[in-house]
Amino acid sequence: PPDRETGRPAGEASQLTFSITDDSDPSIAPAGARISLTARQFNRHLFGLSIDPSSGMPTGELAQLTVDVEQNYYPDLSADFSNLVWTAHHGDQGLLYRQRLDDRVETKVTNEWERTTREIGASFSPDGERLTYASTLDGAYELWQIPCAGCVPVKLTNTANGARDALTSWSPTGDRIAFYSNRGGNWDIWIIEDSNGREPQRLTTAEGNELYPVWSNDGRELAFTTNQAGNLDIWLVGTD
Repeated sequence: PPDRETGRPAGEASQLTFSITDDSDPSIAPAGARISLTARQFNRHLFGLSIDPSSGMPTGELAQLTVDVEQNYYPDLSADFSNLVWTAHHGDQGLLYRQRLDDRVETKVTNEWERTTREIGASFSPDGERLTYASTLDGAYELWQIPCAGCVPVKLTNTANGARDALTSWSPTGDRIAFYSNRGGNWDIWIIEDSNGREPQRLTTAEGNELYPVWSNDGRELAFTTNQAGNLDIWLVGTD
């Protein structure tokens, strides 16, 4: 506790968290009843939080979503909020897992490839029937699609000379897929139509790096992260 007039400590410090990993960046609520903090976890589970769509504010408590699989990244929810897909890291591997949110059953989506194979950034199509993701199955990161549950994956893109395609994002109408790639030199946002054999179209051409595309609900814009102005900022680009 601090002295309100001098700001100096008015008592002894007491330990608030007892984590075996790192807790950092505490922020005390104005009323003093709660503290938020960053917790570094060895198991790195995924959590869900209900949000009021009109205000963007939380409407409930954090809920842990993953249980059995650890080291989890890149979550994506199906449009009807019934399924979750993500990447779980095991050593040098990155494998896709899927969970039915009603019963929390976790299942591996793809096969056990070679130990160096990595699959990241999966996303559901709007109808929830298809999955796209980036995989190193053929060497470099390229985009693949699983057309239906249990179907054989189909490759959507081909890269060369060390280029990488990563982190897919479906358009609301399900006819196009956005991703970021360095096939043009820098990291840029690209779009490919949901059809085999179509060549991807480059959407951004700035000198900086553009990453993590997300569609607007009407499909007319993409938000993305970029350092083209010097800092890491969020920008918008029209999809036409």
